[in-house]
Amino acid sequence: MVQSKNKTGFVAALLAVMLLLAATVTPAAAQTGTPEEEMLAGVARAMNRYHEIQNAYQAVQRGEIPAVIAEELKRKNQPVNMETARSESESLLLDAQDNLEENRVRCLSQKTGEPEAVIQAMRQSGKGWGRIARDLGVHPSALGLGNSAAKARASAKKTGKGAGASGQGSGKNKVKTKGKGKNK
Repeated sequence: MVQSKNKTGFVAALLAVMLLLAATVTPAAAQTGTPEEEMLAGVARAMNRYHEIQNAYQAVQRGEIPAVIAEELKRKNQPVNMETARSESESLLLDAQDNLEENRVRCLSQKTGEPEAVIQAMRQSGKGWGRIARDLGVHPSALGLGNSAAKARASAKKTGKGAGASGQGSGKNKVKTKGKGKNK
């Protein structure tokens, strides 16, 4: 009987120590990713936010007030109407776009060692992100590029609706014609 109480006390003490350790280790364990993985996750979050706000902006242009815009207006104690929704959606879209650009610049700078100013200058010269990545010797997928098109095609293929992100169909139901061909 005495051993049973000692075991119970030992188990309770061990459990308390484990919980204490878990509380102190959890923040460090939450960032188990490498700095590169964390950076890519930041780009992905920025891209997701941009797409969310872009969709909301398009909804406002159609005369709708999406929840994300209404919530932001309420948070700022502004009236929820089409005029404020237009203004807020434009502002949020610009902020999300700037945040995405900053995350991509930071990501490329860290991956390549190029100063952020050099990458920003390349972007301001009119180059697209894919071209900038390739010029710096990095695959564009490092910036999350190409994933949206692939997801759109996969979604269209799953549902059987619409064309892929390229605007082309699946290749079925094409009209076959005989052309001149080479050297004819």
